[in-house]
Amino acid sequence: APIGYFLLDGAYRIKESNLAGLKLLGQNRAELKDKPFINFISTRHHSRIITFLNDIARGRKREAIQVDLQRNREGYGYASIEGIKSEAGGAIGDHLLLTVSDLTELRKTRSALEESERLYRSLVDSSADHIFMLSTDGYFLASNDCVSHFNKANGLHILGQNITDIFPAEEAALYVQHLNQVVTERRAVSFEHQLTVGDTVQHHLDRLYPIFKGNRLVAVGGICHDI
Repeated sequence: APIGYFLLDGAYRIKESNLAGLKLLGQNRAELKDKPFINFISTRHHSRIITFLNDIARGRKREAIQVDLQRNREGYGYASIEGIKSEAGGAIGDHLLLTVSDLTELRKTRSALEESERLYRSLVDSSADHIFMLSTDGYFLASNDCVSHFNKANGLHILGQNITDIFPAEEAALYVQHLNQVVTERRAVSFEHQLTVGDTVQHHLDRLYPIFKGNRLVAVGGICHDI
């Protein structure tokens, strides 16, 4: 995102701004001129920005801070602010030069991803199917708690175990075959198999699918449905 530049006088009033800064605060140049910079910061962050500006004015180095912006026509935004003391003030005193990076869309994207992850986790945890993730060599990396067919109380009990440790030999060999197929062909596969649980024989429909990071296959996801 474009970076806004602001020149503040000793009273922290805005003396100059670039076009990106005007857009960031939802103002035109005439509206912005000589306005206190703090007017464009959410009231809940006033104490933080005042402490930040005071430290910069005293010549102290400060890490960037993140604050909510109070825009004129577009509600609130979110930004990262850095600053240095400038010697360009001349007769009207020392100035501060601030750089303001708009993080509004980044925060929205992050919030959307967090909500998506929360909903996905809720779906996985409430599913009647066994939903899991395997390493490419067959170790359980993640699992929900639908693991009664393994005689386990919850998914934590199978993490770190290999499918050859959990399944009987015949079913394990079938799983290894299809896992290798997913890894080699880089595509999803579905298959049916039987599993003896106690005195009963269960029939399962399983689907394994590749999980990519960029172009690299990093894991294999799976869904096991009791049919």
